[in-house]
Amino acid sequence: MKTAFVLALVVLLSHSSLQDAETPDPKLDVTIEIVQLRDKLIEMRMGMKLMQQYNEDLQAKMTDIELELKNQTATHKIAFSAALANSVGDYDVAITLVYSKVITNIGQAYNPVTGIFTAPLNGSYYIRFTSCGNTGRHGMAVDLYKNNEKMNGLVKESDGYMTYFSGGLVMQLEAGDVVYTKLPANSKLYDDTNNRTTFTGFLIFPM
Repeated sequence: MKTAFVLALVVLLSHSSLQDAETPDPKLDVTIEIVQLRDKLIEMRMGMKLMQQYNEDLQAKMTDIELELKNQTATHKIAFSAALANSVGDYDVAITLVYSKVITNIGQAYNPVTGIFTAPLNGSYYIRFTSCGNTGRHGMAVDLYKNNEKMNGLVKESDGYMTYFSGGLVMQLEAGDVVYTKLPANSKLYDDTNNRTTFTGFLIFPM
């Protein structure tokens, strides 16, 4: 009888222990969820920090690119225009025309003392001259030079009235090349405060 009672008690205790083992502990589940949420939060913070660093690096690169483009644009701004300011001519020899009245000189590539434009960088340039004459005794003539090579020349006989002519070329220049105009012998040009005789040029695009 005692033996049967002991066996029944053992079976009952074993069944109770088995139920306790199979029943999940609510506190343990909450702890696991908290740990998982903490890990996710840490992961999100790390991701946000990496994204912030990426954005900062990207912004720095964009700033560098903008500065480089700005510097390149500033370097490529080349344009000039100058007027003769006074009448010249009736010489026995040809002379280089000096357009001393500077109207525009962006990039400072034109020298108003010598009348010479010096290309600061390789590129295609547009060069133009406009000339005026108003005397019947002398004809008008202007020659356009690149270094020592004559590139263009215009001649017009004066009819006693104020007359004009213009010439222009697109030139491929290398850094250091010079461009200027010459007045041939026995020719004369007129200019006054209205800037009637001018020399102009600008960079179309670098090469």
